[in-house]
Parts: sequence; structure tokens; C-alpha cells
Amino acid sequence: MSEILPPPHPATPKLAWVVLGLALSQPVVALLPVIGIGHPVGAMSAASLTAVTPASYAFTIWTPIFVLSLIWAIRQAMPSMAQDPVTMRLRPPLALAFAMNSLWMLVAQFSSNGIHLVLILAVGVGAAFWAFVPEARRLPDGGFSRWVLRPFLGLFAGWVTAAVFVNLAGAFKVAGVDPDPWLSAIIILLIGAVAALMLRTGRGDPWYLLAAGWGLTAVLLANLGLAAVGAPATAGFAPALRFELVPAIAATLALVGVVAVGFGIWRKGGMTA
Repeated sequence: MSEILPPPHPATPKLAWVVLGLALSQPVVALLPVIGIGHPVGAMSAASLTAVTPASYAFTIWTPIFVLSLIWAIRQAMPSMAQDPVTMRLRPPLALAFAMNSLWMLVAQFSSNGIHLVLILAVGVGAAFWAFVPEARRLPDGGFSRWVLRPFLGLFAGWVTAAVFVNLAGAFKVAGVDPDPWLSAIIILLIGAVAALMLRTGRGDPWYLLAAGWGLTAVLLANLGLAAVGAPATAGFAPALRFELVPAIAATLALVGVVAVGFGIWRKGGMTA
């Protein structure tokens, strides 16, 4: 009697290797200024500070986002995941999101703020939403989805929601239109409105709420003079404290609104991590 062997795993598709390479490119590109290639992204940001710019500490959220993206990218490249439905669904949007994120960092390291960076980031935001929304509307399937994939997608989508508007305000300033305080306040309210809409669309994803709330809290603290903004490690740009009442009020309203939407969804049985 011949032994029945399990069917071999299908070959890992080429797109999986592209996704892995693009995920790796994000931290690599971010570290280029460390070896003297280009200027730090923080220098670009510090040269175009507005009342929409969050406190400096907020940007540390990129560390868990990069780590989780790498963990997912490595797993999706395994032969056993070649035909996994969720993985196949996520590869195209996340390949685009990783590519745009790396491109944005690379261009920011060799240029000043401007509409070109806003457009690049906007494409990346669209790709992040393309990946986030369908998965946020499904219950998590297994420990990896619960503790790696869902946190990654929610944190990524939530943070870039704020980031694209921060970039937009900086682009206005570089173009000679100082957005502070009123235009910045409107932009902050837009962050809250888009975040609330995405939270509803994602059925109250707690990781999205965490990232969006993290960003809005950092904007609020910065405008209350309670946290520094700028690029502390960048020559020529010392960290600064500021007080901007109108943007602070806008940040408070945006944050309260987003949290209220999340609380309402939770009370109705949503907010499944």
C-alpha cells in the first residue's frame, strides 16, 4: 500500500517577494540619513511646522508599524501562505502602501515640504484604507490576525489618516500660506471627521482608534504647550513649545468626537480587536 503524501505547497508568487522587499525598504529608507544620505525627515518637518504638527514623541508610532509590517510580510512570503485568501487579498494594496511610504520618505529626505509629498502620501493612504476596511469588517481568525495583522492594519491606517493632513498644512506654509491658526484648526477638524468616518466604516476597529487618538492627542498637547515639537536631533532646528488656542480647541473637539464615535460603536457591540 503506497503512502499517501500531502499535496505540496504551491510556489510563493512573485508578488509576495515584492511585498517583502517593499516592507523591508521602509526602515531601510528611513535610516538613510543616519549614514549621510539625504536630510532627516524630521528636518523637512521642522522647517514647515504648523499648529497641525503633533508633538515629536508621536512619530515613535512608526516603530510598531514597521515591526508589524515586517512580521506580516515575512509570513505572507511563506509557501504555506501562497494561496491564503486573506493574504492574497492584502498583497496588492499593501505593496502599494509600502511603496508609497518608502517613496514619500525618500523624496522628503531630498526636498522640502510641498504638494508633491501630499500627493504621494495620499496615494499611500488610499492603499492603506483599501487594505484596512475589508479586514476591519471581519472578525479576527486566529492569533496571528488578532495580534499582528489587525493591529498593523489599524495602526497604519489610523496614523496615516492624520499624517496626510499634517503634511498638507506644512505644504501650505512652504507655499507661502501660513495656515495658523484658523486654517490649521479646520484641517484638524478634518482629521477628526475622516477618522470618525473610517472608524464607522471599520466597525469600530480599536487599533485604528488608538492610532488616530494618539495623533490627535499629540496635536492637542503640542498646541497647549505641554509637549515639544520640532526635530531635537536635527542641526538648526531646536525643539519648541507653543500655545495656539484655536487649534487646541479644534484638536479637543476632534479627539472627543472620534472617541465618542468609538464609544458608541462599542456600546452597540462593535470594537472587536
